Parts: sequence; structure tokens; C-alpha cells
Amino acid sequence: MAASLYKYKRVFAMARHWIAKRINQLDPTLDYDEIWKLATAYRPTDFIMNLIYAVTFPHFFVRRLDALPLFDGGTGKILSKPDARSDDTSWKMQVWWHYGSEHEKTRQNVESINRIHEHYAKSYPDSFERNGTYIYTLCYEAAGMHRLMLRVGLKGISEKEKVAAVHYWANMATIFRNATSGAALTGFPDTFEGIMDFMDTWESEVVPKHEMGMPAANAIIQQFADKYFHSLLHPLVFKWIISLYPDHLIGAYDLMRPGKLTVKALRLLTACFLWAGEHIAPDPTDTFTERRKAASRPTSITPTASSRRDSAPDDIPLSGCPHLRQQQRLKAAGSELKEDQNPQ
Repeated sequence: MAASLYKYKRVFAMARHWIAKRINQLDPTLDYDEIWKLATAYRPTDFIMNLIYAVTFPHFFVRRLDALPLFDGGTGKILSKPDARSDDTSWKMQVWWHYGSEHEKTRQNVESINRIHEHYAKSYPDSFERNGTYIYTLCYEAAGMHRLMLRVGLKGISEKEKVAAVHYWANMATIFRNATSGAALTGFPDTFEGIMDFMDTWESEVVPKHEMGMPAANAIIQQFADKYFHSLLHPLVFKWIISLYPDHLIGAYDLMRPGKLTVKALRLLTACFLWAGEHIAPDPTDTFTERRKAASRPTSITPTASSRRDSAPDDIPLSGCPHLRQQQRLKAAGSELKEDQNPQ
């Protein structure tokens, strides 16, 4: 009886946490797109994506040249439409993570960003000229979550995920281009250690402070606080986000870091939140992108079998582990065929 109960609990736990099991079955040198998708596209919610945005984005305008197109004379979306700026960034990245680095939808999405960069490069050519700016951003996307986990006391991503991250973001680096010169990007590191070293070197470069840094950083934290918390909690939210920033951001924007005990407590709280999301909460069966698409679909019309067949295969709202989805499509197709053969 005890053995049967243990077996049941084990099977139930594996069903609840299928993502880690699937990652362990994959080869990171070949299946990097799927590993990156499994690690990044399922668990995030709007809240988590906005939290990551609030922690991440201030890294990208420490230099005045990088801040100029974002600030855009005070009219940039980072100030004028902070919610839209956050959502646009999060949703675009989730498209890349959902479809993978080699999918046409990802390439089309990145191409739209290339064109936006080229538009702003006409006004701020020096801001888009330096190759290292692009490489740093891509390196941060590859390893930023790992660094945050280490900062709050967690062990970071697995070795398999590190290898997959290198391959995935090396592919992504080939899709972006220098908006000033039109040249391909060069120098993306070929190891995870190289990615970490590149970021450390870039961030250690001494650069002068600029007048746009503090307003932009505050606007990013404020939109997160406004969106999810009562105004009475906003001072605590600011302390929380600032406690997650590294020293060079604190100095660049003249931010007031909370006391050591407060920082320790807030980082521990963050660690518990991230750990529980991975180890206690059941793994979602749909990606962030799928959930967002489903939420935007009209619910008043029930599709017929024929209308379902007219939809593209990728538009069918299927759940579960990605490697089982083809079987689900075949099963769905068989059900529709049976329905057509036996009309009511």
C-alpha cells in the first residue's frame, strides 16, 4: 500500500512538473530552441514579465548615447506610455521564446525591431553605431535571469540551460543588425562563461552619469508599482526593485539603496517567490503567448468542425508538453473526421 501511494505521488509530481523532466531528455546543442522555450515561455505571467522588465531594462541606458533614443527629448514611450513600453517589450520577447530562434515569425518580429532602430538611427546615429551595445543586450537576455537568481541566493540555471542559451542567442544575434551601418553583428560569445565575462567587462567601463537616467529608471519602477500595487505600497515596491539592482545601476542613477537588512529580506522574499514558482506551483501547459492569444479570442462563437479545419495548425489551441502536440493535432483531426462521417 505504501509503495503504491509513493508511486502515485511520484507520478503526480512528475505530471505537475513536466518541464524539468522534458528538459532532461533533450540535447542542448541540438534542441536549444525547445529548451529555451521550456525554461522561459511557460511559467511567466504578466506580473513576472513586468517584474523582469523593471529589473532588466535600466541596464540598457546607463550610457547617455543609449538613453537618447529611449528618452527622445522627453517624448519616448518609456516616459509617455510606460505601460505600453513594458508590454511591447515583454510580448515581443515571448514571441521569440515561443517560436524559437529559427522560426519565420521570430525573424519577422525581430525585423520590425530592426526597422524601429533604423528609424531612430536617423536622428541618433551615434546611439546605434557601437556593436558592443547590441551584444551586451543579447548577452543580458541570455544570462540576466541567471544573474538575478544568483543575486538573491539561488543556484541559477542548469548547465544544460546555459549551453542552450548560448546556441539560442547566438542564432538571435544573426537576425539583428547594426541600425546605423546595416552591418551584421559580430562577437557574440561562444560560451556561457564568455557571456558573463562580456557583461562584467561592459558594466565595469566607467561612463559619466546623465540627466535622463534617474527619470527613466523611476518611470520603469513606477509603472510596475501602479499596475499591480496599491499606492500605499509603492514605497516598498521601489525598495524591492532597487534591492535587486547591482551596484553599478545604483550609482548610475543615484538611487537610494535600502539598508542591508532590508535588502537581505527583500532578496530572500524574491528567492522564495522564484523557487516556489518552479518547484511548488504546477507547471503550466500553455505558453505565455498561447494564453495571451486565448484571452484575446472572442468567446461568444463556438467554432464548427469545418471552421476548425480551415484554421492553420499552429492556431489550434492545444495544451501540454510541446513534443506531444503533434499527437494532439492528429487526435483532433480524427475526431473532426468522425464527426463529419456521423452527422447529427
